[in-house]
Amino acid sequence: AEAGVTVVGPAAVNVMLDCLERATGGKFQLREKHIYGDSACYMFCRTPRYDAVFGVASAIKEGEKASGDTHSVIRINEHRFLMVLCDGMGSGIYARKVSRTAISLIEAFYRAEMPEGTVLETINKLLAFSREERFACIDICSVDLNSGAAEFVKIGSPVALILRKGQVKVLESESLPLGILDSLRPTVATDRLEDGDMLVFMSDGITSAFSSTPELVEFLQPLKPLNPQNLADKLLSGALERTGHKADDDMTVLCTRIFLTDEAKKELEEASA
Repeated sequence: AEAGVTVVGPAAVNVMLDCLERATGGKFQLREKHIYGDSACYMFCRTPRYDAVFGVASAIKEGEKASGDTHSVIRINEHRFLMVLCDGMGSGIYARKVSRTAISLIEAFYRAEMPEGTVLETINKLLAFSREERFACIDICSVDLNSGAAEFVKIGSPVALILRKGQVKVLESESLPLGILDSLRPTVATDRLEDGDMLVFMSDGITSAFSSTPELVEFLQPLKPLNPQNLADKLLSGALERTGHKADDDMTVLCTRIFLTDEAKKELEEASA
């Protein structure tokens, strides 16, 4: 536009991004593009301050063909991501079907930005509707990638952990699994995540391999949790060593590391200069 030339297509996006970033001093990304005949409408949003990487390690219960543990780590939108671990009651194909159903519903409802209470109550009623035993233990974490604000929801699940600068924060659940009662009272906690924080979700096949939560924490403290996949592998290996390398239950470890984007680091460096 400055050169008096009309720019179209992908080049137009780059020009608009450049103008927007120079005018505001912030970093932006394309959110949506809508075509109306010969015209186009572009919607931009700020680049999130944080990003995340994850790793997962698992073992199927000995004698079973499928694990009842399922997981999901997805972007709900440009500024929020969702981390879920679901342990279907028992092991095998049926338990996996239950946990997959629960996770699919959670993903869909969170994407639709339904209120958290409505999401959990709806899933609970669907699982409790059948006369068959259909229970599921669930860990959920929703993180705002702009502020680092995280909300944890635990339903009948074992401990979850936040590893931060050599410290281990333990999150415990006091609620029953999904599908047991018509009325659901999940354990909810909030935290403000920081650069380098590692979130750890585990199914009870992992936690029960350790004699206690203090033993689990003691096992983790000497480790350097920089790579989430490496940490997940070490936790699974440590659990299997304690069970004689035999999976008495489905075992799953889901680790997610939160980190500042390069743009956010640059802004901090410029602010402190």
